[in-house]
Amino acid sequence: MPAWDPKSLPLVYGDEVVEQYADGIAECTFLNGVLHLSFWRLRTDASSEPLHYCRKVTMRLVVSLSGAIELQEWIGKLMAQLESQGMIQRPSSSRLHIMPGPETKQ
Repeated sequence: MPAWDPKSLPLVYGDEVVEQYADGIAECTFLNGVLHLSFWRLRTDASSEPLHYCRKVTMRLVVSLSGAIELQEWIGKLMAQLESQGMIQRPSSSRLHIMPGPETKQ
């Protein structure tokens, strides 16, 4: 049976696709050939004085190994493009410095 490439199939967006926002990654594990990513958002309890802040896990993404490799390639290309455009600067540490754009409020 000949191998087929899933990327040759048409890409169709379903109505149920939901866009999520994350401030950071809470956990990244690899188990049974699958990458598990948990993301967090900064949350606050406005009913308390002083305000209480926490990082709340709000989303999980589970990706096959081949999907994780593809994700890394896409992110690597995007980061290289943003760096070449001066949008981000890679300092000596592993953290990135993101240059504020015209829409960014400081």
